[in-house]
Amino acid sequence: FMAMVLSYSRKKYVEWFKDPIDTAQFIHFHQRAFEALGGICNQIVYDQTKLAVIEERYGEIEFNEEFYRFAHQLGFEPYICHKYDPESKGKIEAVIRYIKHGFLLGRSFKDFSDLEFQWEKWLKERGDKKKHATTHESPFKLWEKEKFYLKPLPIYPYEPRACYQKRKVTKDGLIKVLGNDYSVPYSYQGKEVKIRLDEEKIHIYSLNEEHIYSHFRCMERGQRIIEPSHYQRPYSIPTEQLEQQVLDIYPFNEVLLSLKVRFKRHYREQLKGL
Repeated sequence: FMAMVLSYSRKKYVEWFKDPIDTAQFIHFHQRAFEALGGICNQIVYDQTKLAVIEERYGEIEFNEEFYRFAHQLGFEPYICHKYDPESKGKIEAVIRYIKHGFLLGRSFKDFSDLEFQWEKWLKERGDKKKHATTHESPFKLWEKEKFYLKPLPIYPYEPRACYQKRKVTKDGLIKVLGNDYSVPYSYQGKEVKIRLDEEKIHIYSLNEEHIYSHFRCMERGQRIIEPSHYQRPYSIPTEQLEQQVLDIYPFNEVLLSLKVRFKRHYREQLKGL
């Protein structure tokens, strides 16, 4: 699930997901949250999720480009916490614990729709009605005051563009996407690539946005999705062409036969050397 909480009233908005989400879904979640909460905040606090932040370098933030464009257009400031610093976003951390231990713990659900139904019922009857331990007021009561300070929603909803994210290819020729490892052709090992996600596939591109390969998305976590051809090193010059070049210099088939016998494992290297 994903959650948002207003800092003054502690009014909450939560959505539940069956599968890992991408940048476009992250943006749509924000838009539905703003509608439910009655407006847009001046500032929103985030941890360093890849959906918002690509990388932090000595305090300099490289934002997810599409998310930052969305924030700029709607006029709110993303405030990014330091890594591994839950105290800097205590209000939302408290909401996460509240949902896990106050709502989810010990409950059972017939299906996903039943989960959503039970949540909405619990939120209206308890989550937003119960007196908060810090404010000593119910979130709903304080929200009636707070919502007048929120910025109005735009007339037309923001439509995310095709969202590209950067990934560093490991020495094993893998990139991590939504909790799984996907293979990339060997020539990109150690380099950066771009990815774009849709509902079915993960599309991999070079930094110049030339298409490299597309994997079907795995909806589990902790899996390795390997395309065997990514680990087959293509030869720049076919072996037959190398043989012909050698024969042009040494026009004797016995030379090639001898190399094949004596250097089975290094036949191409011998041809290249000649």
